[in-house]
This record gives sequence, C-alpha cells and structure tokens, in this order.
Amino acid sequence: VIRQVAESEGIVVRKIQFLMTVVTLVALLCSALGVFSLMSGMVMDRRAEIGLAKALGASDRALAFLFLAEIGVVGLVGGALGCVLGVALSQFISLHVFGAWASFNGWVLPLTMILSTGVSLGGSLFPARVIWKIRPARTLVEG
Repeated sequence: VIRQVAESEGIVVRKIQFLMTVVTLVALLCSALGVFSLMSGMVMDRRAEIGLAKALGASDRALAFLFLAEIGVVGLVGGALGCVLGVALSQFISLHVFGAWASFNGWVLPLTMILSTGVSLGGSLFPARVIWKIRPARTLVEG
C-alpha cells in the first residue's frame, strides 16, 4: 500500500514539475515579446538621435552595441531584482502556508540573471537590426 501511494505521489510531482516547466517557458516567451516591444519603441522614439549619431560618424555596429548594452544592463538589474523579490515572496508564502522557511539554492541568483539577460538580449536582437536601416539624411530631414 505504501509503495502504491509513493508511486502515485511521484506521478503527481512529475506532472506538477512538467506544468511548472511549461509555465516558465511561456513566461520567458512573454518576457521576450515584451522586451521586443519595448526595444522596438525605443529605437523608433530615438530615430532622430540615431540619425544624428550616424551623420556624425557613428557606425551601425557601435549604435547597435549601445542599445544592446543598455538592454543587457536592464536585464541584469531586472533579473537580480526579480530574484530577490521572488525569494522574499517564496519565504513569505512558505512561512504562512507551511510554517517553515523555504530553502534557497545559491545557483538561483546567477541562473536568474543569466536567463533574464539572455531573454532581454534575445528579444532585442531584431529591433537592434532596425538601426542598420535608418538613413541619416532621411531621418534628419523628417525631423
């Protein structure tokens, strides 16, 4: 009887782990789409600045690197803040639901920061390519 209960609990745990993996992947995809939208808007809002920088001699590669570095820093900071807030929330829930402290693994913070930076950079690669298509003369004339 105990073996059957343990096996059925194992099945439930595996299903919950699979569900959590799917939810995590969907959240990462939604985050990448949000970054894509944010970066596209940022590039379009700063078209005049990009055109002026190109007219003054800035290369497409340097401008794309500038935007990617900016979004990379946002990803690092967002990952660190999200991890800290997630740990605090999990501790709060664990204390109030189970009456015990939740364990914290040291690899969670670096993994979260790597994932958040990767999602930020991945979601902004296509909008950064738009920088190559911006023509300084047309942009400066249009204002």
